[in-house]
Amino acid sequence: MPRKSVASIITPSPKLQSVRLQPPAYLTKQERAEFVALVMHNKAEAFRPSDLPLLVAYSQIIAQLQEASKQIHKGVVHEGKISPWISVQERLIKSMVALSMRLRLSPQSRAPNNPSRPVKPMSAYEELANGYLDDKPN
Repeated sequence: MPRKSVASIITPSPKLQSVRLQPPAYLTKQERAEFVALVMHNKAEAFRPSDLPLLVAYSQIIAQLQEASKQIHKGVVHEGKISPWISVQERLIKSMVALSMRLRLSPQSRAPNNPSRPVKPMSAYEELANGYLDDKPN
């Protein structure tokens, strides 16, 4: 294998950027904005083409949650009853939480999957077997 020249080591090579997922054409303006923000604020390799339906659903849920919030801010009581937007908002939040876990967007799912557990102390028998306990005084 030939050696690399000094020029090839010093000269930076352009790094090809990966192609990010694009929002489908059928999304509304608000859903599209949420989709783009979600994809752009994560690493390029965070999402695969198979994640597209989940990303679309997530961006739609966010847009619907914003609409539900607007309706709730108009008034919690509607025609003498509790606004139906409250139950809509509740279901949307549950869906959003479930999708965020699947898309690895929540803090719990981003955490490493190797929890640190305290090391179990050795028993006296294990210490004897390993030669850690000496009968000779120092």
